[in-house]
Amino acid sequence: MQATVRALAPLFALGFVALGVHACGDKADDAVDRVTERFTPDSDKKPCGPSKSFVSTFVPERWTGLCGSDLNRVKVGFSPSCVAHDACYDTKGAKQEVCDVNFRESLKSQCANAFKAEGCGESLDACKSVANRYYEVVREKAGAAYRDAQAKAASK
Repeated sequence: MQATVRALAPLFALGFVALGVHACGDKADDAVDRVTERFTPDSDKKPCGPSKSFVSTFVPERWTGLCGSDLNRVKVGFSPSCVAHDACYDTKGAKQEVCDVNFRESLKSQCANAFKAEGCGESLDACKSVANRYYEVVREKAGAAYRDAQAKAASK
């Protein structure tokens, strides 16, 4: 049990970091929710995080930063990157490292698009740090998920 808790600690830490800046209820959140709903017809699965696992509760689908002189909230939805990452794992013969690197670059691209306005540099840097942490956790913990997805793809 102690080994399991230690193995899951990075996911919990990632979730708590993002929850600290999470905000709900505006148009950006609604758009992210629509993307999430479109790719998750059953309520047990979210695009980001291990499927059908309580750990998914702590892996955020979005990140919020402050931008500009008015400190406007800007939200980045990570669900599309997570969905593309899952699809890559599900592709027969896909290389895990390639899927994971593409995942990280997709997350960083979403950050860059969201925080391209003047005065957003700190939020861009923070968002990219979150993206790097997602990548690190995936590289450390997603080996079994990759192998399972490849086994299913090979049997089709």
